[in-house]
Amino acid sequence: MPSTRQPLTCHPVVGPVSLTRRKVGAVPHGCLRRIAHVNWQDHIPNTEVPQICSRSGIEAFLISAQLRWTGHVIRTSENRLPKQAFYSQLEHGTLSRGGRWKSYKDTLKHNLKACSIDLKELETSAGDRPSWHAMCKALVQHFESERVAELKKKRSLSKAGGRPTAGGFTCVTCASRIGLYSHRRTHPQP
Repeated sequence: MPSTRQPLTCHPVVGPVSLTRRKVGAVPHGCLRRIAHVNWQDHIPNTEVPQICSRSGIEAFLISAQLRWTGHVIRTSENRLPKQAFYSQLEHGTLSRGGRWKSYKDTLKHNLKACSIDLKELETSAGDRPSWHAMCKALVQHFESERVAELKKKRSLSKAGGRPTAGGFTCVTCASRIGLYSHRRTHPQP
């Protein structure tokens, strides 16, 4: 029976997620390259290395693990400590100024949105374990395919020289695209 409490409405008491996905993804790509005997001389991009090894990217793996754990916590009984921490709210103290570190709930909200899972339907969807696992697997695979397609598109634009300039300025003399006003002074324009 789903709870009447709304999940993820306030900041949790859970510690911050301090590693970015890019930093986390560097080690598995290196390991997969060694396993598949892919060198940098082969000119194979990082988007194709997991496909060679029949693996998904580290981002999809982390999202899948987070969604499975969230479903597990939602299905547990009310007196369990992980569920109490999941639904808890900050009562005392203040948040630090400036850019806050992302917490578990912040990244969960981001991942639910990336996988197009409705936050209001989270508890009812996670209540049925087999269908939750199947839905998470399908949505994470869809997320991974979209992510790889976006990276390939970005790479092809970069290779074709289709990146936009920083300031909209390309120097006629040296073809620099730095977009700085002082650069114009070094090369007088006609």
